[in-house]
This record gives sequence, C-alpha cells and structure tokens, in this order.
Amino acid sequence: MSALENDDKIKSTADLQFLKLKTAKLSSVDLSKKGSIDEPIRPLIRKLNNLQDYFSLSSCSGRVMIASKERNNDKQNISWHANLHHCPSYDELKNNLKGQNTILKYEPFVLHVQCKDFMAAKPLLSHALQSGFRNSGLIPAKQGRYVLGVRSTLTLELPVTNENGEILVSETYIEILQKTIESKFAQNDIYIKRFEESIDKMVENKKENRETLIDLENLNTSSSG
Repeated sequence: MSALENDDKIKSTADLQFLKLKTAKLSSVDLSKKGSIDEPIRPLIRKLNNLQDYFSLSSCSGRVMIASKERNNDKQNISWHANLHHCPSYDELKNNLKGQNTILKYEPFVLHVQCKDFMAAKPLLSHALQSGFRNSGLIPAKQGRYVLGVRSTLTLELPVTNENGEILVSETYIEILQKTIESKFAQNDIYIKRFEESIDKMVENKKENRETLIDLENLNTSSSG
C-alpha cells in the first residue's frame, strides 16, 4: 500500500468515525433544561447540521435570567424568578426584581459546534468572528477534532437587590435597564442573522465546488476517447 493510499484510508476512517458520532448525537435525547432548540435559531442549527463536517452540541438563542442567592442553614440556595428568551417589558422586569441578593444577567447567543478537524473548524471560526461573535474560539478535542464556541461580548450582569431583599435600583434605572436589554437582544439578532447568512454561503460554495468537480470529470471523460 502506497503512502497516498494509506492517507486516504486514514481519512475515510476518520470521516466514518465522525459520521457515527454525529448520528449518535443528533439522534439522542436533548438533555437541556428546556429540552429543545430555541425557536429563533432552529433554521441556523438545521443548516449547520446539514453540513457534513459539523454538528451542534449545545445552543441558546439568548436569555435574561433573574435569580436570588439565598442562605438557608448555612447553605446557599438559588431561587429563580425569571428565565426569559425574549426581551421583558418594563413591568415584567420590575415584577421579577425580588428576593435576597438577586442578580440580573443577560446572556447572548451561544453555540458549541463539533468540527471534524482543524481545516473544518478554521473557516467556521472566521465566519463567527466576522459575524460579530468576537468572543469565539476553538478547543482541541479527541482524535483531531475541534469544538468551536460561538460567543459575543454582549453579556450583562448586575445586582438588583441586597441581602435584605431591598431593591437597589430606581424605577428610572429599571427603565434604562429594560431599554439596554432590548438593545442587546436586537444586536444579538443581527449577529445571528449574519452568521446564518455566512453558513448559507458555505453551503453554496460547497455546491459550486461539487459542480466544478463534476464538470472536470465529464471533461476528462470526453477527452480520454
């Protein structure tokens, strides 16, 4: 067996292992708390998973969380007041600012993608960065694979009540906070749309490359006679 044939065999084995891993992941039960992909990003995730070199591991379209860290018999308990995947209204926001040591946090879109290898991971990382997800990066995984974390810098976190349950912010500040969160959701949507459009371009480029290869094969066939 030549070195070239051996390289092709290794590559085909790696492709088969990746396909088995992808099939197992995408056919497994969603173990997230929600149990399903967030509606706003389903088209993006579907397009990504249709590309042979990638599959999604976890995702969130963006959310607002309001929770209290309360002590009970020297143990710290988390009490959730809100976990919203939409921008809250002023009243919705204000009504959930309660409890002791309550934190409000906005988390933007996040996506973890299993990539077949570095050559597959590199262009997807570039698309993520160009789309606005400036906090994205690669993590080496087993057997030459890479996990891409797609993240932006739109995160917001601040305390809203003290240990006595007293609200630390005024009504005017809550209005400003609601507008700020609204702005972050809007910017988050822009980044997601850009990223989805870049995946569309990847699909189109792969299609054009396949068509070019087919044309070359037909040309070689017709010329060989």
